Amino acid sequence: MASIRSFYHRANPLGRFHESPFTVGFFRRLFQFIHLHALSPGWELPYPFFDALFRKYNLVSKEESMSNQAQQSAPDVESQEDNPYPLPKKQQVDRVHHVIAVSSGKGGVGKSTLAVNLAFALQRMGKKVGLLDADIYGPSIPTMLGVNEPPEPDVMGRIKPVMAHGMPLISIGFMVKDEQALVWRGPLLFQVLQQFFHEVKWCDYNEFLDYLVVDLPPGTGDIQLSMAQQVEVSGSVIVTTPQDVALVDVKRGVSLFNMAHVPILGVVENMSYFCCPHCGKRTDIFSSGGAQKVVEGTDLPLLGEIPLDPKIRECADGGMPIVAAHEESEHAKRYMDIAEKLTKMLPVPDSPPPRRKRRG
Repeated sequence: MASIRSFYHRANPLGRFHESPFTVGFFRRLFQFIHLHALSPGWELPYPFFDALFRKYNLVSKEESMSNQAQQSAPDVESQEDNPYPLPKKQQVDRVHHVIAVSSGKGGVGKSTLAVNLAFALQRMGKKVGLLDADIYGPSIPTMLGVNEPPEPDVMGRIKPVMAHGMPLISIGFMVKDEQALVWRGPLLFQVLQQFFHEVKWCDYNEFLDYLVVDLPPGTGDIQLSMAQQVEVSGSVIVTTPQDVALVDVKRGVSLFNMAHVPILGVVENMSYFCCPHCGKRTDIFSSGGAQKVVEGTDLPLLGEIPLDPKIRECADGGMPIVAAHEESEHAKRYMDIAEKLTKMLPVPDSPPPRRKRRG
């Protein structure tokens, strides 16, 4: 965590001298401007946060601040009656149309490979795409894309993503050594995840990202739950292999996203079969039809089946996804077909998305 904290201080130098006269004067003018325009149509302020700052710099009275906070924290009777255990309010990622989470109930099913190739398949379709590696314990995106350089802050203090083959991406693997073990618990994971979603400058301030593909860690742990509860996710793609051992955990992943009200776009069966390059004979190494059983029991669409092939592994180890390295291959066409189905489910709106709402 030391690297994250040191990076934060480099990106946010005002945090170390916030009591200086220059900073106080700057924030006084800024808060006065915000407070004067707070009643304008379309403005929505997180009053508990700003009121504390207003009181700190003597911009509003304590009584007025408490009145504003009481109005913002008034209980919504109707929503509480509908849901006695409401989840925290979700935040939309700034300047991003759609967030697609790629998940799996079990590790080793090719989830990261699918996430990388799916992102580049969307990019080949002319979409503006970003890739977020949320697998904090086992980041593999830097290796699969052949980049390993630390991100830098921009002039506004936001994190500039690392570029790989024309795509912006962020990963904890850029900030720690390859041999360093991350033994972090829930609060630290949540903090890093929040920074990746809301403090990364995914595109210029006059642009919008069409799709942000998130490579989640396997299982149903803290990271999946934190993302599902705190971030507006457009949909999730569940990756599995055909054997029964993997299918049992798929059902747990489906249950998690259903509880968190995250739409499930469909299931992808990876390593469906192996086709011999010499004789062309098909061999079902990990059984067959497993994903089909899942979609029949859950009414989810089967997005595609990806066969097992050494070229996919060779491209991943070489830092170039097969969608970009062998565009005309059968496997690249399979990934392109999955990406096309997702774009039909999640079309990019013509108008810009609304600015993300801060929690009040």
